Amino acid sequence: MHSDTVAPEPTGISLFFVEDDENDYRLALRQFSRQNTDVSPQWHTNCREAMAMFEKDTFDAIVTDLNIPEGSGVDLVRFVRSLDGNIPIIVLTGNGSESDAVEAIRQGANDYLVKGTDSFAQLPAQIAGLVHAYRLEKARQQTTAELHLLQDRFRDFAEAASDWFWEKGPDLKFTFISGSVQDNLGLPPSFFLGRSVWEVLADTPTKDKWQHEKEVRERRSFRDFVCRIAVPAGGVRTVRLSGKAVFTPDGAFTGYRGIGSDITKQIGDADRLQEALEAAVEANQAKSRFLAVMSHEFRTPLNAIIGFTDAMLGGVAGPVHGKQAEYLKDVRTAGLHMLSLVSDILDLSRIEAGQYDLDIETLNVREEVSGVLKMVDAAVADGGIILEPGVIDDGLTIDADPRALAQVMSNILSNAIKFTPRGGHIFISARKTELAVEICIRDTGIGIPADKLGEVTRPFYQIGNVLARKHDGSGLGLSIASGLVEAHGGTITITSDVQVGTEVCMTFPHIGHGTA
Repeated sequence: MHSDTVAPEPTGISLFFVEDDENDYRLALRQFSRQNTDVSPQWHTNCREAMAMFEKDTFDAIVTDLNIPEGSGVDLVRFVRSLDGNIPIIVLTGNGSESDAVEAIRQGANDYLVKGTDSFAQLPAQIAGLVHAYRLEKARQQTTAELHLLQDRFRDFAEAASDWFWEKGPDLKFTFISGSVQDNLGLPPSFFLGRSVWEVLADTPTKDKWQHEKEVRERRSFRDFVCRIAVPAGGVRTVRLSGKAVFTPDGAFTGYRGIGSDITKQIGDADRLQEALEAAVEANQAKSRFLAVMSHEFRTPLNAIIGFTDAMLGGVAGPVHGKQAEYLKDVRTAGLHMLSLVSDILDLSRIEAGQYDLDIETLNVREEVSGVLKMVDAAVADGGIILEPGVIDDGLTIDADPRALAQVMSNILSNAIKFTPRGGHIFISARKTELAVEICIRDTGIGIPADKLGEVTRPFYQIGNVLARKHDGSGLGLSIASGLVEAHGGTITITSDVQVGTEVCMTFPHIGHGTA
């Protein structure tokens, strides 16, 4: 009952040989050597010993005598098959009955041979063929097990993911969709199977559908196709799909694999955020319009208060003396301060509303700096501060609105004077860069903490406790300066070290006719 099929000889066969007659064992083993079949034999002489050793090691094939001490070849076959259903087993029989050999085959032996020189000569080729098939089967089983493991792993990931995975065949109908789709959309996977995406869509914008159709028609992978799907609970859900086109090694299209996400909430949140932003912009514009109107309305009575105060101090309504003159001067000072504050608010509201009209001219930087320095001469002298204007090239020009430029430099200088102690220094420099003119004002004042640098240009911001601060001011100077510089298309940069000083640099880009 042996097979005549000869397979390629595998190398390094681990052979489990059970035979109580050493001569028969040596005779069989000599045939392997003669036929150059590489075997590593392990020899046992009784059934019980063989069973114990088989559990401790692995082998490629078993050859056993039918009649062996402490059991039989049939017992051994039955035992081995309970542990390994595929390992090749060949039973040798010398004086046993053929019915015993048939029983061994029934219990799982692959073949049996009657002992003798001729049959032993067939043994190496038969073993090689069986081992070759055994190893192929083991490799197939291992590959199948690994495939099942990968499938289980993918299935676990697919079911655990908040998004869902899907697959389509070459007809573009769904062949697989993970269970997460039901958690997201309330639709079971069976709802999609055998249907195309076009059969489940709701009112997806035509432009998006057309673009997706084009990508699919050209068998291209796609990303972030946003569509809408009707759901059983009513209404629709917004879904984002991404897919990869799949091809065989020879280039045949087999379908798509991809992922789907329910982005209904994100879309809703984005819409609400956009509405909130639009409402905030509208509220900010309304605030700016209100400030502009109120500031304008305040200026008229303030100018009247200041004008009448000047008239009374000038004796238009009769002479004033002593406390009367002192009180009138206080009223005038307060009125001028309030008028300055109202003017600042009016300027800030115009800047924020984009209504500050600039009248750009080509200006001489040295002359503009000199003019501003004259405006702060008194404050510099009162503060006991040393002002050191740097050497500015007389030919350096700047493209700017003269009133805005003066206000920017005046505001920054006023801050520097305000926060620089007596005996401190203020330095002014100007230079031309490749794309702009840069004017810097540096002081040796109290400085600004690093964590506050990003806030000092905010409107009404004051360093330190507002109630305890030692310096007057509305906190609008740097905000206005920053807004005016940005209105010119420039930038304002502030660097500072506490108790060392602060430097404010403003850049004004060339418009085309400024030269140095």
